[in-house]
Amino acid sequence: MSRRMRGPIALRPRLSPGVPLSVTGECRPTVRYGTGPVKAAILWAMVAVVAYRLWRGPQTEARAALLVAVAVFSHWVLDFVVHRPDLPLYDNTAKVGLGLWNRPVLALGLEAALLLGSMALYLRGQRRGRGGLIIFGLVMLGIHVLAFFGPPPPSARVAAVTALVAYVGLAGIIAWWEHHGTVVPSVA
Repeated sequence: MSRRMRGPIALRPRLSPGVPLSVTGECRPTVRYGTGPVKAAILWAMVAVVAYRLWRGPQTEARAALLVAVAVFSHWVLDFVVHRPDLPLYDNTAKVGLGLWNRPVLALGLEAALLLGSMALYLRGQRRGRGGLIIFGLVMLGIHVLAFFGPPPPSARVAAVTALVAYVGLAGIIAWWEHHGTVVPSVA
């Protein structure tokens, strides 16, 4: 964690060299957004639960709020799997990470499986509009392949702006899709 980071939020992103971009041995620059120590992940999970309960109201099921917390905390767990040992456990003292990004084909396979598996779970409760969502998922997968094996961004600022625009744009598309789709309970 750089000195420019305070808590779980990075004031400025930085490129982390040493993570392979492709099988040709280039370095893959990655932007550190400050997943940070486990305590930061726990804090973010608690913030997400409070936000979820405020949004859904006091009648919110505890189980649903717990799922939100687990989903948010899982980001740190998945970072642990893919990052090289650069994730601090607590205050930058012990660094951990299994380094799956050192094997980009395996890392991409895991991330693609998570994306496609999540989409499959969502589509189980979807009656109409499956084709568009499948195309959206394939576009997301294509963007992911480009991020793994394409050319590196020219600077940390370009990487950060591109990532933020992509996150907001993709989330907006999904929000629109969710609003206009018909969700029915699945029978499992």
